[in-house]
Amino acid sequence: QTGKYLTLPEGILVKKQYGELQIGRECSGTEKHYEELLEFPVRKILPDEAGVLTLTVENTVEWGEKKSEKLRSIPKSTYTKWFDYDKIKGVLLLKTPEAEDIISLYTDGRGKRVLEVLKEAKVPKEKRERQWVLAEGNRVMWIPGIRGSEGYRVTDETKQVLVAMIDGGNEHGR
Repeated sequence: QTGKYLTLPEGILVKKQYGELQIGRECSGTEKHYEELLEFPVRKILPDEAGVLTLTVENTVEWGEKKSEKLRSIPKSTYTKWFDYDKIKGVLLLKTPEAEDIISLYTDGRGKRVLEVLKEAKVPKEKRERQWVLAEGNRVMWIPGIRGSEGYRVTDETKQVLVAMIDGGNEHGR
């Protein structure tokens, strides 16, 4: 079954993860939670070769007559997300998920725990604990490569857009 493992002599670990058999060395210790306060604009190299995060804020008033057209063409990539910047009331954090972190999956505010969303996306447990998320406290805005929150959705009334991008908006910079 997925998640089952066998420890062999010499610290060798054999583990089944979603149809794959993984063989490696046993890790000692536990992963530590990471959290960093972000200021704008941001261009940050993420640890574990996760890519380069870029955050900018754009004023939609400056788009003029092209505002409606631009809002209709919001990127659908899981590596580029637009958020209504004015809906952010606290400080923006780049962090690894904690048990109490929630992401809004519906416009009415209903959501799920981030670790559950990662599990459903078949992210192995050891990677779930190191997954980077963009959050406002324990309200997660974006799980790169997985999904964004509906709680910060851009609308016609949006005055400022937070543009978040990893590796130019494409998986592994492609």
